[in-house]
Parts: sequence; structure tokens; C-alpha cells
Amino acid sequence: MRIFTDKVRMKSKLLRTCAAALIALALAACAATPEKQPTLAPAPVPTPVPAEAPWQPLPRSAWTAAQPDLTRVPMMGEVTRIVIRHEGWKPVTFEDKAATIERLEAMRKVDVAYRHRADISHHYMIDRAGRAWECRPVDHQGSMVADGGNAHTIEVMVLGNFDEQTMTAAQEAELHRALLALCLRYHLPASAIYGKCEMKALIPAVSTTSPGRHVMERLVPMREQLAKELSK
Repeated sequence: MRIFTDKVRMKSKLLRTCAAALIALALAACAATPEKQPTLAPAPVPTPVPAEAPWQPLPRSAWTAAQPDLTRVPMMGEVTRIVIRHEGWKPVTFEDKAATIERLEAMRKVDVAYRHRADISHHYMIDRAGRAWECRPVDHQGSMVADGGNAHTIEVMVLGNFDEQTMTAAQEAELHRALLALCLRYHLPASAIYGKCEMKALIPAVSTTSPGRHVMERLVPMREQLAKELSK
């Protein structure tokens, strides 16, 4: 009986020893295996916001091959203001390029042949479709303002008669864009933008309604908005 009891005790002890060994091996395995980290989805790559394209009017070469003789036209010098005028002839309804080019060339010929000017009078023109066109080279003075008002002045013409019609949405948007770009280029405040009729306060000889009442109605709030944009 005693021998049987001893065998049972030995067997029990052996089982406990084996169990302890297995537990030790399991703990060692857990310690050796690094904890698995949860797999994280990659952070989304933000879609780049494209910068607004710089203002780029159509080049003079897009509407005429004529080369002006500017030898008798004063150089521009430092730009200190921008003046806006309208064509002021018949209301304009066309928006296509071909008709616009034909009108630009007609303006140039009238200025040269009948007004005896060296070239088309203004530096830029904005048409009914919202296209901007380079006209007279900006390193020379324009011919829109009387009695010395052309000095240091960028002159922008908006195509149409705005005593009788309103600007198209595209035309107004492009005028805003052009004025912002020119103010930034020449380091001008919004207060340096004038409708041609406003030049009378500086030059009494100026007597005109240009750029027309409908442009002036839009120019006042446009200047206020430009002032905010330029202050950023």
C-alpha cells in the first residue's frame, strides 16, 4: 500500500513539474513575440488646390500685325493710376473673336488716320466675352486723357457704350481681374483707379461721361472689394 501511495505521489509531482514547465515556455514565447500593432489606414493625401492662373491678356499680335511708330510718344515712366473708359459708340452685342478683332483694327485705324495719333489710344481692351487684349505698349503713354492726363497712366477700355448698356458678367469679372493684376503689378492702391469722368477733379479740361453710368455704378463697389483684396 505504501509503495502504491509513493508511486501516486511521484506521478502527481511529475505532472506538476511538466505543467510548470509548459507554463514557463508559454510565458517565454509571449515575451519574445512583440505585440502586434493595429494596421492604420494611410492618411489621405490632400488634393493640391491649383493657384489661380496669372492675368494674361491676348497679345497685340493676336489682332494686328501693324507696328506703331512710338518715337514721338512720351515714355510711360512710373505708373501711378489706372483710368477706365468705354468705347462710347454704338452698343456692342457681339462676343466672337473675329468681330472683336475687326473692331480693334477699326479703332486703331481711326486713331491713326483721323485723330493723328501714333497708335490705338488705350493700353488694354476688355471685350463682351470677357477677353482682355493688349493694345498700345504699356511702356509708352496712351492718348485717352487730355492735358497731361496720360502721363503715368495705364488706360483700359471696356468695349461697349455703357450709358446705354450694361457690362456682361464675363466682362465685369475680367475688368475686376485686370484691375487687381495691374494694381499688384504697379503697387497701386484701389484708390488709384479712376473712371475717365472722375479725372475732371484732377484735370478740369476733361469733360465726359466715360466709362458710362452703368460701369460707374459697378466700379464703386468694385474698388471697395479690390481694396480688401489688396490689403491681404
